Amino acid sequence: MRKAKTTIYLIALSIYLGFTILNSSFFAPITDSFVKYAIILCLILLLFKELLGIKPKVREVVYLLLTLLLTAIIYLNLGWANAILPLFFFIYAARDVPLSKILRLAFLESAILLAGIIICAKLGIITDYIEIGARTRDYLGFRYSLFPQVLLFNITALDIYIHRQKFTKLRASFWLIVNFLMFTFTDSRLAFALAIFLILGSYFITHHSKFIAKRKLLQLLAAASFIICSCVSIAATINYNPLTQSELNDFLGNRLSLGQNALSEYGINLIGHSDIVLVGNGLTVEGTKAIGVYNYVDSLYVILLLRYGIIFHAIFILLLTATNFYLFKKKDYLLLFIMTILALHGIIDDLIIYLYYNTFWLVIGKMIIKTPVNQKELHA
Repeated sequence: MRKAKTTIYLIALSIYLGFTILNSSFFAPITDSFVKYAIILCLILLLFKELLGIKPKVREVVYLLLTLLLTAIIYLNLGWANAILPLFFFIYAARDVPLSKILRLAFLESAILLAGIIICAKLGIITDYIEIGARTRDYLGFRYSLFPQVLLFNITALDIYIHRQKFTKLRASFWLIVNFLMFTFTDSRLAFALAIFLILGSYFITHHSKFIAKRKLLQLLAAASFIICSCVSIAATINYNPLTQSELNDFLGNRLSLGQNALSEYGINLIGHSDIVLVGNGLTVEGTKAIGVYNYVDSLYVILLLRYGIIFHAIFILLLTATNFYLFKKKDYLLLFIMTILALHGIIDDLIIYLYYNTFWLVIGKMIIKTPVNQKELHA
């Protein structure tokens, strides 16, 4: 029964990743009209998987209710067609699926699609859009230059964790070179810097685990990283002063001023806003620039408050924090470090909310079933 449930889950995840990654590229004119149906199919498959040998526990029922609540808030604000809609169903359904199989599937499919899209762009099969301005940025077949960089970040993190027992200097050097080459095309500076931090930090942790094991304060800070980063990001945005912090704002790509403007214009409520109009640099499905003045809010924590409201933001951050403390108790220092890097990533970029840019949200599912610390369910 478990094998059947695992197979169904992996099929659903494969369909989701395939459509969403392709839809972030210039294959979107082909895939866009099918994304909605792909999402519905994934939800049906996940429901079918849950109905196989169903034996609900009280703890699982509570998290199922939270899943329904968070998904309802997403639906109220974005409708059916948005790629974030099935996120919490994927998280919930992942709780009894071996994490290693999930991560390997995500790595393989994401890497193949990333390479395939770039090759198609360079061969002229799809548009290879190049933005020329203050910075020259090659979109590499995607609809925004940041998309391939963040997708590569996720692929890098997946490979590091999958090969955590043999994360050699050669493998670390390979990923440093690949991420640098991607950066030379996309010029996505902050995302590239975090990728370097991820690779070097992961190498240190995998080779000096005893050193990390003795630093309990550091571990606790990592466990609380989503709360810390959320508070820092929101407080910095609300309290931004253009007279004294203009240089910091410039360094962060105007993230502070744009976030403050959005908070001032729309305000914060319990369940978010469905009428928020944010104009970014990403291209439409047709490959054209969005019409309007640029006002995009990049911070994940600020956009969670704006788009989905206080309830969604609080529950999501608490789920992530509970997951980090679960990893702390498991003494999985590498995965805790990766989650901490993702928390930092959320300060500068909201793309990691999407499952196809961040497979590690699915670790929350393992926290839901709360397996004993002395078992190895996390790596089953």
